[in-house]
Amino acid sequence: MEKGKIIYGALAPHAPIIVPAVGGGRAAEVANTAAALRQVGKDLAEIAPEVVIVVSPHGPAFSDSFPVVDLSEYSGDLRDFGAGKIGVSLSANRELAAAIGEAMESSGLPSVVLDGEGLRRWGADEGGHLDYASVVPLWFLVEEGLRADLVYLGLGVLPYNQVYEAGKAIAQAVEKVGVTAAFIASGDMSHRLTPDAPAGYDPQGKDFDQAVRDAISSNEIDRVFALDEKLVSKAGECGLRPLIMLLGAMGGGRFSSKVLSYEGPFGVGYLVASFRASADNGEHRHPLVELAHSTILKSLEDGDISPEGEVDGESMAPMAKTRAGVFVTLKSGGQLRGCIGTIGPTQANLVEEVRENALSAAFRDPRFMPVSLEEARELSISVDVLSKPEPVDGPDDLDPERYGVVVEKGTRQRGLLLPGLEGVDTVEEQLTIAKQKAGISPADDDVSIYRFTVTRYH
Repeated sequence: MEKGKIIYGALAPHAPIIVPAVGGGRAAEVANTAAALRQVGKDLAEIAPEVVIVVSPHGPAFSDSFPVVDLSEYSGDLRDFGAGKIGVSLSANRELAAAIGEAMESSGLPSVVLDGEGLRRWGADEGGHLDYASVVPLWFLVEEGLRADLVYLGLGVLPYNQVYEAGKAIAQAVEKVGVTAAFIASGDMSHRLTPDAPAGYDPQGKDFDQAVRDAISSNEIDRVFALDEKLVSKAGECGLRPLIMLLGAMGGGRFSSKVLSYEGPFGVGYLVASFRASADNGEHRHPLVELAHSTILKSLEDGDISPEGEVDGESMAPMAKTRAGVFVTLKSGGQLRGCIGTIGPTQANLVEEVRENALSAAFRDPRFMPVSLEEARELSISVDVLSKPEPVDGPDDLDPERYGVVVEKGTRQRGLLLPGLEGVDTVEEQLTIAKQKAGISPADDDVSIYRFTVTRYH
């Protein structure tokens, strides 16, 4: 097993009622959640990480820093919920805890290391150091055979991009210490699903939960970062920041994600999801994506921003005989970092088309500063290969999920929109945006319309 890597992650709800000794007869109403948490425990017992890192939204929380708890061992129980015999006690990996604090500071992130006295000032009582939101998921994992050291993190209530960067710093610390690790993000979804929900009712609560579920089940994690701020505020959740930290720790999109269960019988959404790291950071990437990434890295390392180079490998040989339009999209921390493309072929072959547009996306997109070498190493990249655009008679021949669209007026005004874009759900929206990109009035119907399909590679 590869050392120095976070190999598994999980999003875990933490309501004490999930534990049978607390929930009693009502625990049956969340039996699927309990079963999913036990599955996470079975997964971890099989994988056998050396360290489990848990972040809790109900442990130490600060608005100006990320708390790291540094003790020789951690313990906690559910005595406040009438189940004092339900608890966990785990040894700590103090080397990793210290390394996490150092990595955050090196990354320019504010952090605070809490020892026993610091925890007492925060409010930990004689019941132990771990808050209930850590004890609940850890209890299920230990019950299923998890044997590992622990690192316990509180939550920094800081902007999402900093939370994501904190996750990346955690991964850097794991690499430095050289251990295999798992990351548990303790958190619930919306607390406003029903009229009797603990935080009141909001109909958008279920929309938030569905959006997060869809992002995880489709492995399109970028959609988590694209959540509307108003939707998030309406949800009344406590799991988004732990989830974002987990995504940073797992390395952007270099993993497969799976929803194990979801239910909300008490007005709170309980979502259990697993995240498994790829065996190798680039193992599952398509050769065109590898080509785009290596082109950007090579240009930065060599200082020569040009698309020239030899075609390597049998997998690239057929692409050297193909011509097509290509879009290369770069994302960093779930946010767009560059996107440049061509409607039709402009280079000798598909290989050169990808190289040219990868460099343009990284260094020539006028909306962004050029990508740095450090950023380039962590980029999430997709390559869209376009079919030849075909003319259509009108909107009835379009479908924003299936077809991209090109609108033209004269020889100078042309706008393109790729298919399957978040928030573009109707043909009318698709055409309006494409016209706006071309500088054409949305009310102007005197345009030529073309559609095309896209083969998307990750």
